[in-house]
Amino acid sequence: IEGDPTTSSPVDPPPDPYIEGDPTTSSPVDPPPDPYIEGDPTTSSPVDPPPDPYIEGGASAGGGTEYQSVMPAHAKAGAGRLTDDNSALAYQLWGAVPPTSGLRFEYHAASQPAGLGGRGFHAAKRALAAWDKAAGRRYLKVSYFSRGTRGPARDGHNTISWRVFTGPETDALAAAWIWDDGSRIVEVDLALNLRRAFAINATISPGEARRGSSSGYDLQALLTHELGHGLGLADLTAPGTEGATMYGELAPGELAAQTLSQGDQRGLRAALGRPIRRPGKP
Repeated sequence: IEGDPTTSSPVDPPPDPYIEGDPTTSSPVDPPPDPYIEGDPTTSSPVDPPPDPYIEGGASAGGGTEYQSVMPAHAKAGAGRLTDDNSALAYQLWGAVPPTSGLRFEYHAASQPAGLGGRGFHAAKRALAAWDKAAGRRYLKVSYFSRGTRGPARDGHNTISWRVFTGPETDALAAAWIWDDGSRIVEVDLALNLRRAFAINATISPGEARRGSSSGYDLQALLTHELGHGLGLADLTAPGTEGATMYGELAPGELAAQTLSQGDQRGLRAALGRPIRRPGKP
């Protein structure tokens, strides 16, 4: 495709097969070949990521600020939240606010774990949909790239990709790179750690008490949390906020972060400059 390589594909990836039936089965139809990248889609990012960027904090980056946020791994399976309590009202904004026009992401599947197929892409779509619902409009979009290898780098592309983490955050689950122009977020790159095991589980309903597979960290829950950083929300650590998507821990099999708490929703509205509804009406 010539022109804007981030435009939607003329042929959309197949419908999500993970809502009905057995959500752990392989996709019946893999997403179509990559029509989204102009030129050679197998080339690496034009700007390689820094060697060990998995340190939380900020650094100057081209007139704005580059932020990195790391999601640590909770070591014990079954130690996380069972009941999805979304009543917490707390939220925290970390600084820059998201763009008014929304964010379009590229899901780069070439580096994902073998056998994941289209399931990773659909987990990302469901994570984006949770925040779209809170925004009250189609604010986030994602396109499927089957062969591209673009990753974390300030290059004008918002990406979701997979990497082998190194350095002090070798065992982290994921990391988010966020760039702003001094006031508004201009780019968000999310990377998932290939050293960790992830699982695909069916989406829970708000308030549902259910755990997913203990064989790995729920990909949808993790991506929903990381997307929150890209929308201006910071981690929550205080007692009573464990039911929030933005709570700063995730355990294997834990699904509660798939659905947004009242505080998560209020935080997004605050970041977008929208009125915050009274408690009980997020």
